[in-house]
Amino acid sequence: MFSLMLAEYGEPGSAPVLAALAAGRHAAVHYACTQGMAATAARVAAAYGPPGCAALREALSETRIFPGVFYAMSDEGPEYCASQPGGLAARKVFYNGTLAAMLIALGEPDSATAVQKVGVWLEELCDCLGKEPEERRARTPAARLARIPPDSLLARLAVAAPAAWALNPDAASALLSAPLRSSLALPRLLALRRLPAGVAAPVAAHLRARPWLLFSGAAAGLLAAPPPPA
Repeated sequence: MFSLMLAEYGEPGSAPVLAALAAGRHAAVHYACTQGMAATAARVAAAYGPPGCAALREALSETRIFPGVFYAMSDEGPEYCASQPGGLAARKVFYNGTLAAMLIALGEPDSATAVQKVGVWLEELCDCLGKEPEERRARTPAARLARIPPDSLLARLAVAAPAAWALNPDAASALLSAPLRSSLALPRLLALRRLPAGVAAPVAAHLRARPWLLFSGAAAGLLAAPPPPA
């Protein structure tokens, strides 16, 4: 239905289509993403133009789409999501697909935009005025990091963000299971072993101080499959 409506305006990326999509501060893409409607989010994103187009980037910069999806994927998501059929587990599956759809639409091999958004989200301070001490502690950046589902697409983005390691290196490392962590870091570690000794030592020291560099592009392996239907 949505595709038929957009077809009335013209081709993807055309001025009439972009004007329609911008209505309500890009309400269509915001609603699809924050409701975990992966297939709809993919269709709306495609209407902005080809992957990585400036129009979609502008829409994402003007809204809080990414933080909304991040919150929903963690246990800090809105209560109405937990009441949906399948509860929290189903919610995370749908939002995982929604996040994947947006990363595919951005067309970045290293998902740099999303990684930067995760870093900002992790450091975001919550307005806890009037809340109980226990609730305030539950909304700190460190607590937010701890609630990211391990091995999820969000976790793969977070381990590539310097902010996660700055908050808590142990918690950042624990975002990925040991086998997954090793498999993602292996290509760079093997490349390091092939360097001359005089070069390898300073590069290794550089990586030890910046572990997130080992996981740049860690999300790419989950973006080949299409998102689940909304």
